[in-house]
Amino acid sequence: MTSNKKRKESEPTTVKTPVVKKEPTPPPKSNLKTPTPTTTTTTSNTNNNNNNNKSTKEITQVISVGCYENSILGYEALLLKDHKELQNPDGLLEVHLSPIYGYSSHSGCIKSLSACKNTLVSSSTDETSKVYNLQLKKEMGTLSKHEGYITCTEFYKNTHMLAGSMDKSISVWRVSDWECLKVMTGPKGAINAISIHPTGKAALSVSKDKRLFLWNLNTGKAAFFTKFRTEPFLVKWSPSGEHYVVVFSDNVTIFDKESKELFVLPFKQQVLAVKFFDDDNLLVGGEDKIISVIEYKKGKVVKTFEGHDNRIKGLETLSFKSCKKPYIVSISSDGNVVIWNIDSIYPVGLAETGGFRLTTLCVGPVEVVAEDYDDEYDEEVDQDYDSDDEEGTPKKLKVKVEYSSDEDEEEDEEDEDEEDDGEDGEEEEEDEEEEGDEDQDEEDEEDEDQ
Repeated sequence: MTSNKKRKESEPTTVKTPVVKKEPTPPPKSNLKTPTPTTTTTTSNTNNNNNNNKSTKEITQVISVGCYENSILGYEALLLKDHKELQNPDGLLEVHLSPIYGYSSHSGCIKSLSACKNTLVSSSTDETSKVYNLQLKKEMGTLSKHEGYITCTEFYKNTHMLAGSMDKSISVWRVSDWECLKVMTGPKGAINAISIHPTGKAALSVSKDKRLFLWNLNTGKAAFFTKFRTEPFLVKWSPSGEHYVVVFSDNVTIFDKESKELFVLPFKQQVLAVKFFDDDNLLVGGEDKIISVIEYKKGKVVKTFEGHDNRIKGLETLSFKSCKKPYIVSISSDGNVVIWNIDSIYPVGLAETGGFRLTTLCVGPVEVVAEDYDDEYDEEVDQDYDSDDEEGTPKKLKVKVEYSSDEDEEEDEEDEDEEDDGEDGEEEEEDEEEEGDEDQDEEDEEDEDQ
C-alpha cells in the first residue's frame, strides 16, 4: 500500500514537470521570435548517436549579397589553387564562386547584411530583421526592438552585434541568446552607419542630423559627439583603431583617434562603400564605378580598379589561410559580384546574379562538416562556438545590464549643441528629415529605372 501511495503521489509530479519547464520563456527574453515550429531547430536530440563519431571540420568563406528584389543570395568562395578539381581553362581566375543558397527573405529591399561565425543577420525596409544559421541554411527567427527599419548592423567578433535604426537609436545585442542588452539614444536623426572599435569598448555612429557620436559600450552612453556642416553617410574604424574615416557627399575625410582631421579626399561623385584593406590602405567605391585604393595615412590614391558597368554598392575583403593578402570583393547594382587581387588590375573571380540589383554585401566564415558525418548540428560544434565566444570577448564588454538613465545627460548635451547652432534647431531637424525622405525616394526611383 505504501508503494502505491508513493506512485500516486509521484504521478502529479511527473505531469507537472513539463509545465514548470517553461519552454516558451527564452524567445520573449531574447527578443528573437522564431518563425514557425517547422523552421526552428533544436539541438537536444542530435547528440545521442554522434558521440563516438569524429567529424572533419573546415572553415569556408561565404559571400552573402542582398538585393533590391527582397532576396538574399549566398556564394561559397573557393581558392582555385587549393581545389584542382575545379575548371580554370584560361588560368586567369584565382577564386571560384559557387552559389549555395538563394532566399526570398523579406517583402522589402534588403538594407543591410552582417555575418559572424555561422550566423547571418539581414534587415529590410519591411521593418524586420532576421537571423539565419548559415551552417544549417535555416532561418532562426526575427529580432524585434526598433520602431523603424534597421539601416545598418555590425558584429563584434562572434559575441555581440550593434544595429542602427530609422528611429534614431542603436541597439546592442548578445549573440549567444539574442538578448537586447541596451538601446542607446541621443541622435536627432536616423542612423546612417555604425562602426565598432577593434577593442570592442567603443563605437562610432553617424546620422542624418549631421552628427557623429562616440559611444562607450561599457556604459551604453554617448561619450562625445560633434556636428558637421553636411550629412555624413558612412563611418569606419581602421584595423588598428588609430584612425577612422567619415564619408560625405563630396569627400572622404580621414581622422585620427583624437578626432583630429588629417586629410580630405574630394570625389566628384557620391561614395557608396568604404572598407579598410589593411592598416595602410583604404578601399573606396561608388557612383563613379571605380574602386580606389588610398594610402590613407598619406592621403593619396595609389591604385584604381575598373570593371563594373554600374555604381559600386559594397566592398569587403576575402581572406584565405594559404594567402598572405586578402582579396577584394565588390558588388554593383547591375548584379555582378567581382573578386580582385590587389597586386593585379584584372578581376580574378566573378559571379553573375542574373539581373538582381544588389544593395549590400558581407563576408563570413561557415563551418563545413564532412559528408560521412550526420548533417545535423553537432555538440562539438556548439562547444567550439562557445569557446570562441569566451576567448574573443573583452571582459569589459560583458557588463551587467543595469544602466542608469541617460536622459538628463542627453538633454544637457542637446541644449549645449542647440545654443551653438542658434534658434533654428527645430526647423533644421524637420528640414533634414524631409530631405532624408526625399533622398531615399530618389535612390529607390533610380534603382527602379536601372
